[in-house]
Amino acid sequence: MHGARGLLTNGVPLFRDGVRALVLVSLVACGDIKQGDEVPAPLPPGTEEPAPPEEKAETRPPAEPGKVDPPPSTALRVDVVKIVDGRSRVGARAEAGFRSWRGGLVATDDKVIWAESGASPGIYAAPHTGCTTACEKLATVVRPAVVASTATHLYVADVKVLKRMPLAGGALETVASSANEIIATAPVTDAVFWTTEKGEIQRTVLGGTTSTPIHSNGTPVGMGGTGTTVFWLGVDISGQQGLLQRILADGTKPRAISEQAGPFGAMGGSANGFFYFTRGNPAEVRRITPAGQEEVVASNLMRIADFAFDGEYAYWTEQGAAPDYLAGRVQRVRHDGTVVELLAANIPRPVALAVRGKKVFVASAGTEANGYADGSLLALTLSP
Repeated sequence: MHGARGLLTNGVPLFRDGVRALVLVSLVACGDIKQGDEVPAPLPPGTEEPAPPEEKAETRPPAEPGKVDPPPSTALRVDVVKIVDGRSRVGARAEAGFRSWRGGLVATDDKVIWAESGASPGIYAAPHTGCTTACEKLATVVRPAVVASTATHLYVADVKVLKRMPLAGGALETVASSANEIIATAPVTDAVFWTTEKGEIQRTVLGGTTSTPIHSNGTPVGMGGTGTTVFWLGVDISGQQGLLQRILADGTKPRAISEQAGPFGAMGGSANGFFYFTRGNPAEVRRITPAGQEEVVASNLMRIADFAFDGEYAYWTEQGAAPDYLAGRVQRVRHDGTVVELLAANIPRPVALAVRGKKVFVASAGTEANGYADGSLLALTLSP
């Protein structure tokens, strides 16, 4: 399907069994801690009623073809192209912790870069127009557990070794290593934070040493940074109760922010100071503003696998409903709003996301029935 296209006006591309249908866009309104100390004691039992661990069936399905409720308020156009097909286990996924997907897609001005852990594990690249069977392999890895990026580098946790490579081209170099699998990472200007399921929040100065400025309260289930601040969520043994925590990028002033009820999904931060995380089942997206205010952005969502950001919007992928995860979708919201825009639907388990200008790149893991050997990459071009 390389090169298959569909231009939609106020429309959302649907992918199911290789057939594309149309559906109009649906808009819905949707105490400081001492450095080196642990975050205060675990959450008291019964603080919040834990959500059930199993994902519920989707409660807000995509609109039927040709039907919109409520009507769209913008003239959004989405041009969708499947640019890469037949990939094996696309995306980064840790085997330790809660085995969540951890990104795996980065976009530059002229190419898209992704991680695979299947038949030939590695970091791959293609131009924005895609590739067929001869996609460029940039580096070989054992298994990508986490992928993150800055404006200049891609970071990959290769099981227990954290590495990085220049986006402009170059080899992988080792940044830090661990005795345990690395399950989350957040690069900042001159350092990178990372952690394992053991709970130590590590800070490695690029070209320098690694320190442990804080121990997480609970097992970390995700991490993200805004440039000046790094956030993470630590959970109890059930995975259903957690504490949102943060530390400044220089490794000082760790702090507990708020208690949360799970289960928990993706999290990430934008360069302009907004941090997003997901909780609950059905899921909701929450946002910490640069002023420190916590807001509910959207609710009644499917489990969210990844975030991507630009100066105006937060974008996310919803994996779809169990057991087959065929009806995944991509949505977005403005940093200063709560109106959610549906960009694409019926994508088989979208697990990673990247944004570059007016292009949104999506990594679809494919189907469990095929051993996730039918993964693909989609390019969504948005206009105006």
